[in-house]
Amino acid sequence: MTRQTITKKVTDVISATMGINLPDIDKTMSELGVDIIDLFDIRIGLEIEFKKNLPDGIPEEFDDEVWDMTISEIVDYVESII
Repeated sequence: MTRQTITKKVTDVISATMGINLPDIDKTMSELGVDIIDLFDIRIGLEIEFKKNLPDGIPEEFDDEVWDMTISEIVDYVESII
């Protein structure tokens, strides 16, 4: 899977969850206004999008780290675990 594909999928999930069309990839999740409910929705969305590549889902450590991550860093994270 290419980085471009991963970026599109991650951005699509965050856009759909937050209701933001093309969110700024350099803003952290906290800067985008992500709350705990949004976090769970983002996790579920990513697990659905990457089900084939991540059959065991996203590691739990993601929940603690995601608040301070930008979309670019989330892409890096997903890329490193698939």
